[in-house]
Amino acid sequence: MIDLLYKLLPMVFLLILSQAIYLKFDEKYKFTDIINSKIKVQQKWKQSICILFLAISLLFIAAIGIYVIEIPTIVYSMLCGVLTGTSIGISNKIKIKNSL
Repeated sequence: MIDLLYKLLPMVFLLILSQAIYLKFDEKYKFTDIINSKIKVQQKWKQSICILFLAISLLFIAAIGIYVIEIPTIVYSMLCGVLTGTSIGISNKIKIKNSL
């Protein structure tokens, strides 16, 4: 149980940190507006596309970690935290833009 906590702690920390950093950068550089304009689907599906891209990215990184190079578990969990935090930040900003 404690081992699981030690493995999840860096992921959760980086998830929170990457969301905060993304929101700060998005205020200045408007990344969400750029991503929102590049995705050519209906507005109601744009959040799902962001989460789907996250899942595909994590599967791709996991496949590379299994078959090509050896990625330590802690590095993989940290990478998952960064990607998940950024994707959640993007999809939340798209949701806010949709409701306005």
